[in-house]
Amino acid sequence: MSEYIRSLGYELIEMWECSWTRYKVTHEVHNRYVYPTERLFRMTKQQILSGIMAGHIFGAIQCDLRVPDHLKSYFAELPPVFKNTTVKVEDIGDHMTEFLRSTEKTFKPTRYLIGSMFANKILIITPLLIWYVQHGLEVTEIYQIIEYSPKKCFKSFADKVSEDRRGGDCDPALKVVAETSKLIGKFHSILLKLLK
Repeated sequence: MSEYIRSLGYELIEMWECSWTRYKVTHEVHNRYVYPTERLFRMTKQQILSGIMAGHIFGAIQCDLRVPDHLKSYFAELPPVFKNTTVKVEDIGDHMTEFLRSTEKTFKPTRYLIGSMFANKILIITPLLIWYVQHGLEVTEIYQIIEYSPKKCFKSFADKVSEDRRGGDCDPALKVVAETSKLIGKFHSILLKLLK
């Protein structure tokens, strides 16, 4: 496989993980994407929100969100913040409490995905935060941001698998390469499904 990758014109360097760890200590490893915030040690809440809204910061953010009081009637039908939380018997309201009492059923605390008017320390992606802010939700606290390169990270891999498979359809001599790429592509998609 290594020779095949080199035959395509790529420079391939192979090493064990322990060697890579030692190499990074003594060498600067370059990332082609320069993160807009990598030179900033501290940022204010407003700087972070401005960067996200302008599209300069992409990734995930852990923050507190809330629907302001004047928008609660607008979002009453479908609260905009979805979160996993434990629901206790005290949280279910008068109607369901009466139903439990009349049917002599019990209710034990259970985790549910619910719609809510607020979230504390929720980890969301920045495009969702942009939607929340554009629709009037307030960010009351920011705990951390995790910045990512805003690109399709597996595009070149998918393009190469597709190209190899098309080449195998056109040239019988490339059938082995096409079948190998097909297996690698299937393994990759199965691995991604397992990681979800």
